[in-house]
Amino acid sequence: MFQSTFVHRILTGLILSGAYYFLFHSGCQWSAFLGNEPKERELLVVGILSAQNNSLQRQAIRSTWGTLLRNKPAKMVFIIGTRTCPVPPTDRTTLYTCEDWRPLIPKDRSNVLYNVEALLVSNKSCSTSPFVGYTFTVKQNLTVVNLSILSDLLNPDNKHARVKLYNSFTGEVVASATFGYDPGISPGSLLSKAIRPIRLDSSFEGEIKVNSKLNNYSCSMVLSDPSPIHVFEVLDAKGNYADSSTAKNSHIVNGGFGFMIEEIDYWAHHNSQRTFRNLLWEEHESLLGNELIVEQNVHKDLLLIDVVDVYASLSLKTLAFLRWASTLKYEFVLKTDDDVFLDIDTILDQLGSSSGWDWWSCFKVGWPAPNAGKWRDRLSPSKVYPPFPSGSGYVFRTDSLRIVFISE
Repeated sequence: MFQSTFVHRILTGLILSGAYYFLFHSGCQWSAFLGNEPKERELLVVGILSAQNNSLQRQAIRSTWGTLLRNKPAKMVFIIGTRTCPVPPTDRTTLYTCEDWRPLIPKDRSNVLYNVEALLVSNKSCSTSPFVGYTFTVKQNLTVVNLSILSDLLNPDNKHARVKLYNSFTGEVVASATFGYDPGISPGSLLSKAIRPIRLDSSFEGEIKVNSKLNNYSCSMVLSDPSPIHVFEVLDAKGNYADSSTAKNSHIVNGGFGFMIEEIDYWAHHNSQRTFRNLLWEEHESLLGNELIVEQNVHKDLLLIDVVDVYASLSLKTLAFLRWASTLKYEFVLKTDDDVFLDIDTILDQLGSSSGWDWWSCFKVGWPAPNAGKWRDRLSPSKVYPPFPSGSGYVFRTDSLRIVFISE
């Protein structure tokens, strides 16, 4: 997804290893109007990740633990993206990104059968091994009625292949089907096997995998991605995942499934209201922008980062804050979220008497990379993350950050 969850979760490791280079050279900029910076070195600057819409959370902090920073050698800023996503939330592929999505509406509004499969194309050359699976999320409620495979995968040397549909949250097999070689079937045919109908609700996340030797395959296919589902990643024969955008024009041999969509009238109405939703969302964006201007003029505590303010931008926002903080005259930098309550007096006492360490957090060890959900991360190079600091709060000594950022 967007900057991956993996980057956000091992932030400390990325910075100390210098792997932040791409993130800071991808067009992200910061700007802020925060008043005068301290002339002498002070103790702590607190960066609070927030979203444009979270004005109530910000005000709650200002009126509670934020008041304890007054007249102390410390300050706080709220880290916010300057740009809003122009796509209304109900028209996005997920709520965490800013990708446009449109539902599938049959022309005659009949509940016909659709397939997620590999489509035949001409003049496709082989350059790499084929993809054998993909991960996806369901956008429209649907019922799976069959599993399928292309006949090109089967031949005298590879007589059997098995297609499995997994639940990405649980890892359980939802359905499976085995296909056998038949010399009488024409190349490029779609082979389907009926299964017990399985209803998949919107937000279901799954994975299709083909178990086969793959010692002979065709390269005359590309992935079909019908709008009732959104494909996240593709899987190659070695078990490596890649972003689905890398496979849109690549050859692919894999399984698929046939399905029937539900609530066609609802989605037809939803589609007809798209222009109206866009107008309402544009008005919301305008009002929100004006509110942020007023909020900044009153409180002067917003650190504005030049990114689209969606969940997928958390890594860019965090890293931009740390880079900015490394230029200030503060001994320590603390990053937290706008749903966290800080015991400021205890923190300041601890930092004032501390020495000999460069960062602090409740570190997570042996944490598996999630396969589904808000923090899904199939692109992580390891199934288990290296130790990383809890996102709810961690502290860096500013000198450590400064060394890293000067080295770039």
